[in-house]
Amino acid sequence: MRSLSFKPARSVSIRRMLAAISDLPQGSEPSPLASAARSPSAQEYPIFEENQS
Repeated sequence: MRSLSFKPARSVSIRRMLAAISDLPQGSEPSPLASAARSPSAQEYPIFEENQS
């Protein structure tokens, strides 16, 4: 029973990761979620640029 509930949980994780990765190359401005998943620094870049502008 445990492995049965773990299988779908794993699928969801993979699906989420794939969705985030797919979002990156598709658009020049990826969603905040995708950016955060990739690296926390990516989220700080736009904030710094906005502050400097």
